[in-house]
Amino acid sequence: MKAPRTKRQQQALETREKIVNCALRLFGEKGFDNVSMEMIAEETNTSIGAIYHHFSGKEEIAAQTLVSLDEGYEEYFEYLTEDEAAQALTPLKKLEE
Repeated sequence: MKAPRTKRQQQALETREKIVNCALRLFGEKGFDNVSMEMIAEETNTSIGAIYHHFSGKEEIAAQTLVSLDEGYEEYFEYLTEDEAAQALTPLKKLEE
């Protein structure tokens, strides 16, 4: 059994998530090459130092966005294969969801 997270650990996870979500949005809007760490810091109201505390650079943030997307797909796949209501959906309805 895992020990509960401390408040500081929870805040760190929330900060990482905020950075990743913001970067993913900016990459989609402006393109990876047109987004700077300064832009991410400004958008998240986070210092550059705090971002570099969590990530070594923009490339690592981009890699984390892919991990987050993979986790979302994994959760959805589990839902589709294990939930009775999901199994009753037509293939088209599954795609719509």
